[in-house]
Amino acid sequence: MRFHHIGVATNNINEAIDVYRKVGVCRILTDKVFDQQQDATVQIIALHGFYIELVSGNRVKDILLRNIPVYHICFTTDRSLEEEIKEHIESGYRQVTKIKPAKLFGGKRVVFMYHSTIGLIEIGERI
Repeated sequence: MRFHHIGVATNNINEAIDVYRKVGVCRILTDKVFDQQQDATVQIIALHGFYIELVSGNRVKDILLRNIPVYHICFTTDRSLEEEIKEHIESGYRQVTKIKPAKLFGGKRVVFMYHSTIGLIEIGERI
């Protein structure tokens, strides 16, 4: 698996981009899209060479109420998601979503897993 991005919950993607621009060179990498499968509006930016997925909408409403803006780390894999899920479950993770296509990533499939020690991760097919 390879690191791809961190997921940041926000009430307003445009305001978040403005804040990131104040702290460094911020490049917009994708259009803002609504992903019905995830019930969220998402957009990828790059800040100092790192990718950040800005996420707003119902999917992150509860996360924002708890003041947890940085809420997931995404990795991509060359292996099948089914293999990754099996291995992660054997390592103490719990699968929290079904495998779904991600509109932001051209329909590549993703799954979210949770571990009580490190939190939420997203595993996606190679993007």
